[in-house]
Amino acid sequence: MQLISLRLLNYRRFKKEEIFFKEDFTLIFGKNGAGKSSIFDAIGFALFGPKGNNFIRENKETEKSFFIKDRSPSKIELIFQYGLKEYKIVRVIDAGVKKLGDNFIKEDKDILIGENLEIIGGDEITLEIEKIIGVSKDTFLKSVFTAQKDLEVLSGNLQERKNLINKILGLDKIENLIKKLKDEEKLKKTHLEIYNKKLENIDEDGLKNSQKEILLEKELIEDNLKTQKKDLDIFTKDFEKLKISYLDIDKKRISFLENSKEIEKLESNINIFLNDIESKKNELKAIGEKENYLKENEFLLKEEEKLEKSFLKLQNDFIIFQNLEKLEVELKSLLKEENILKLKQKDFDIGNILKNIEELKIKLQKKELEEKDIFLKNSEFKAQLDQITIEGKNIKDNLINIEKLSNQAHCPTCTQPLGGFSEKLIKKLKEDLEKTRENYQKVNIVFLKNEELKTIIQKEILEFKKLIEIEEKNQNEVLKNTLILENLEKNIINIKDKIKDIGEVNFDEKIFLNTKKELEEIKVKTKNYLKISGEVSKKEDLEKKLKENIESIGVFKNTINLKKDFIVKLDFKNDEFEEIKRNYFNQFETQKLKNEEILILEKQNSKKEFELKEIENKLNEIKDILKNIKDFIGELNILIVKQDVLKQYILYLLNYLKPYIEDLASNYFSLITNGKYLNISLDGEYNILIDGKKIGIYSGGEKDLANLCFRLALGQNLSTSKSNPINFLVLDEILASQDKERQQNIIFNLLKLKQKFSQILLVSHIEESKELVESLIEIKKINTDESRVFVY
Repeated sequence: MQLISLRLLNYRRFKKEEIFFKEDFTLIFGKNGAGKSSIFDAIGFALFGPKGNNFIRENKETEKSFFIKDRSPSKIELIFQYGLKEYKIVRVIDAGVKKLGDNFIKEDKDILIGENLEIIGGDEITLEIEKIIGVSKDTFLKSVFTAQKDLEVLSGNLQERKNLINKILGLDKIENLIKKLKDEEKLKKTHLEIYNKKLENIDEDGLKNSQKEILLEKELIEDNLKTQKKDLDIFTKDFEKLKISYLDIDKKRISFLENSKEIEKLESNINIFLNDIESKKNELKAIGEKENYLKENEFLLKEEEKLEKSFLKLQNDFIIFQNLEKLEVELKSLLKEENILKLKQKDFDIGNILKNIEELKIKLQKKELEEKDIFLKNSEFKAQLDQITIEGKNIKDNLINIEKLSNQAHCPTCTQPLGGFSEKLIKKLKEDLEKTRENYQKVNIVFLKNEELKTIIQKEILEFKKLIEIEEKNQNEVLKNTLILENLEKNIINIKDKIKDIGEVNFDEKIFLNTKKELEEIKVKTKNYLKISGEVSKKEDLEKKLKENIESIGVFKNTINLKKDFIVKLDFKNDEFEEIKRNYFNQFETQKLKNEEILILEKQNSKKEFELKEIENKLNEIKDILKNIKDFIGELNILIVKQDVLKQYILYLLNYLKPYIEDLASNYFSLITNGKYLNISLDGEYNILIDGKKIGIYSGGEKDLANLCFRLALGQNLSTSKSNPINFLVLDEILASQDKERQQNIIFNLLKLKQKFSQILLVSHIEESKELVESLIEIKKINTDESRVFVY
């Protein structure tokens, strides 16, 4: 596989860039933060979609840092060669999505892979790419990319080196599975301990003995219960017969009592009716006397009617007389109010008032214009004072800074070092500062005089406003009084007309009061007359009710006789009832006691059944625990076997892969060292050996190259299963921790690997590395948000 070109549009720091990759050893140089790793993240994104983002280094990307700040869609176009075919991938990223993920990919319809094969959709493209190059994203990354941290780990302690090798070869997944099986084994053993402790706390023989004892007790309780129930059945039959006798005689008792109460009630009703008959006879006698009174006083109603008519006429004259008096009093009051208002109006001249208001408003307007003019002038003076203050502060700050730094100070305008000119500049700044103060004082004097004048004018304006307010109040008072006078004149004319319409009224108050008194006296007599007349009208009802009461007494007496005959036929004897009742309730209590004894025996029986169930459950629990112990022992043996098999499988894979990796590493190392060293191997403790000797005895440069060759061999082992291997490398910041001599040595020797790899891309931020290569791609920041690519 070989990279041909990469086009970026609005991707991270790149607005619009196109990079052509040579079939050579190429340095990709840029300062930290310029966007070097973004180039490879774009390649990873093109090949593997969102899961390829942050390809080299694991940084959490957000939408904000993913796109150029104008937020238009991003586009990545990658062309690469695999075998004899070229492939082109285009991916478009929507800037409107808030998070990175599969959903933010929007593929163009012209995406081409291979020979005009069209595939739409991010997931489909990723699957097709993995199918073409024959490896997944993780395998591709381990095969192609080598970072400084990998080399540091290979030089580090045993456990870190072992973990890295296992991770690259994929053996860490098997070790994780072994650890998971180990944890499961530990959990199973914990369960076994719990079950064994449970068995220790349970006495199986004691439970079985208790079971036998409870069974014997239960059998005795059941025999007793059977006997008690049999006795209860015989007793219940006798009790039912006695119950029937008791219910029959109790029914007679209830009937006897009910009829006796009804006879008492009827006899009481007869007495009530007899008393009512006597009362009604007395009322009828009194009504006869009242009828005589009515005949003697029939004239009262006519006399009342006559007096009522005379009084109504006198009352009407009295009302007219009162109205006339009110009108005359009201007329006198209105005439007095009219004279007072006419005197007030003489004190005001409406013409002079209007003239004064007009003159005062003209003067007020002039003063307001003067105030506005002063305000505008002082606004300009205030702006001048603020500007002078800012200039003075800047001059003072520069003066303090230059005096403090002396010859080391820089010019405040051109930023050049002042050197010997600092004294002259200090003198000049002091003169400028003094001029600024003098100018401020001059402007401030004028400003303050204007403020004083403005205060005087504002007082005059307030005085004019008060005078206008007084004159306007006088004007309103005149207008108000004029309206009131007009209304008064209308009301006076109206009242005079009403008095004229009434004319003279002849009213004798003495006759009016005597007539009123006579009418009130006769009304009392007629009221009593009408009351007695109402009472007399009830005579017919009283006679009717008297007749009904006499008839009801006859019915009551017949009913009493019938009920007395019924009681005789009932033949109820209270002594006999009390005897049967006593026997019934005695046997009822006896039956209740027998039922309670049976209930106690049934509860005892249920308790024994519960105890037996508890023992049975515990015995079943013992069986379950024994079964679980047996199952767990079997599962534990299987887990142990699985762990042994996986450990043997790791050893098998290491033994299988180790010769191939050692052979690859040896070829690379022999090539780089021009045959000085022929063999790199790995011992049982994951130590790297050079020609059978531990790597620690060799120089730092030789160690670096040996570790690099071993790391390359590990990666290439993953990608050489196909006929067309991925034969390009990306080395990420492997020079970072090296001195200049070792950097030169590594680059010089890496150039020899061009026989094995068609493309080698070295990523570095070290400036000196630019001088050591012929092919260079440089990433430069042009501002805080954007970088450009330059190919040399």
